[in-house]
Amino acid sequence: MLKKLIIALIIIVTVLVSCSPYPGQTHAPTIYIVSVGLDYLNSEAPDLVGCPDDALEFGSCLSDIYRQRGFEAKTSYLVQYSAEADKAARDYPMADAILGAISGIPSTEDDLIIFYYSGHGDVDENGNAFLAAGSETGDYEELPMAAVFSALETKKAPAVAVIDACYSGAMAEEGGKSIWEAFASLFSRLDLRSVKVIAASGSDELSYMVPVFTESGEQESHGALTASILEILGWRHTSINTRTVLVSGCEKTVYGTVGYSNQSITADELFEELSGNWRYYEQTPTTNQIPVDIMLLN
Repeated sequence: MLKKLIIALIIIVTVLVSCSPYPGQTHAPTIYIVSVGLDYLNSEAPDLVGCPDDALEFGSCLSDIYRQRGFEAKTSYLVQYSAEADKAARDYPMADAILGAISGIPSTEDDLIIFYYSGHGDVDENGNAFLAAGSETGDYEELPMAAVFSALETKKAPAVAVIDACYSGAMAEEGGKSIWEAFASLFSRLDLRSVKVIAASGSDELSYMVPVFTESGEQESHGALTASILEILGWRHTSINTRTVLVSGCEKTVYGTVGYSNQSITADELFEELSGNWRYYEQTPTTNQIPVDIMLLN
């Protein structure tokens, strides 16, 4: 009788574990999304009008997909929007706020972190790549890419970082190292073992904003990398299905929706599909290799 009871318990435990959507885990993960976008309209830096919408739609798309599948998705938006952006807001995307949003994530090894950035990128005088974060006083504040990736690497959870540094290199001096050359050099120095990075361009390329049309024919502007990933994930650009998200204490409208999908995809598979269907020939997405592929959707 005792032997039969033990066998029954083993079967029950096996069934419960097998129901976990992520192999090897006994409970569903929490998904932490940090989505950053800046248009620089409150500075002298070149404008990137589509980048805040990139961040809002990317975060909303993933949040919707995960919630459809029964996962808890916690999304933080750090978005600088328009010339009247509130620089005193707690979620204004300055360097410390962005790094703080990452370091404050209470993740476990069963969870997943997704970091997204749309905005300028450039290279400092020492040849180090940085993201152009918001600034309280000047045009922008240098946020070293190394600091972002190191902050993600210190978390217990695996992480995927999507870097759509639009017009990256446009602010660099002629003849200087491009941001993506510095980016490649950074990868050779950092031992990223749990952070999968998908970046917008190759080492000798710029990255661009591209026109995207809604279902009713209205034109939007998005980073080429962002537009392509949203397409793969099933995001529909539309002015009919909208929702609002809170950005710096203000409600912002997100134009779009995601249809239901039961596809499973890893980070490597996402990059393979991205590369296989790429149609913006001025730039080529790049990625790094890590020991274990990360399950992005299951």
